[in-house]
Amino acid sequence: MAERDALVTVATFDTVAEAAVVQALIQGEGIPVHASNSGLVGLDWSFSQAVGGVRLMVPGEFAETAATLVGAYRDGSLAALDADVGPVASGACPQCGSDRTEAVTPPGEKGLLVLMTLFFSAMFPTSSRHRRCRDCGAVAVSPSD
Repeated sequence: MAERDALVTVATFDTVAEAAVVQALIQGEGIPVHASNSGLVGLDWSFSQAVGGVRLMVPGEFAETAATLVGAYRDGSLAALDADVGPVASGACPQCGSDRTEAVTPPGEKGLLVLMTLFFSAMFPTSSRHRRCRDCGAVAVSPSD
């Protein structure tokens, strides 16, 4: 087996959840990645220290790129990439800038509320974070309080 084909550990994590987030980040860049020990650590978290945590491993040829992504995740610089995609500020429409927006409940949530009301014979309050612009019709998620 050539050295560039060998798997290289680019990061270790104490929890399966955090390893899965970074694994998805690396896979999103088209890099094949394997999470070693994730089954064992997922079965019993106390094994994490004994086995060295969940190891994310990539082929040697992708190690540098994957390590850069892991570093960006750990130092928080990935948040800057999503700065232009975010929640609606103060109820303004992200498409046209209009402040003529109204709260709407997505169809899936409406159905769930109807079923809960029918089966549990109780009314459940709704508070939708979705807002629809009255001018252009765009729907966006407003920030939570």
